[in-house]
Amino acid sequence: MKKLLFTLLLAVAVQPSWALIQENGVYKISTAQDLVDFATLVNGGTGNANAVLTTDIDMTGITSWTPIGQDGKD
Repeated sequence: MKKLLFTLLLAVAVQPSWALIQENGVYKISTAQDLVDFATLVNGGTGNANAVLTTDIDMTGITSWTPIGQDGKD
């Protein structure tokens, strides 16, 4: 629990515009920035997060993108 809290606090500190909305344990992803933030959250060690896309995502203009997860990991 402490590691998760630290990871979330670190992510918020690094991403001052953190805007992910979470309802009932599920993150709502409706913008490209939400998707980037969710990827940062998951790739930062919160590998068990749930999300739902609320609309189609247009990644036009996103210059830095790291896909969610790691190759070879389930």
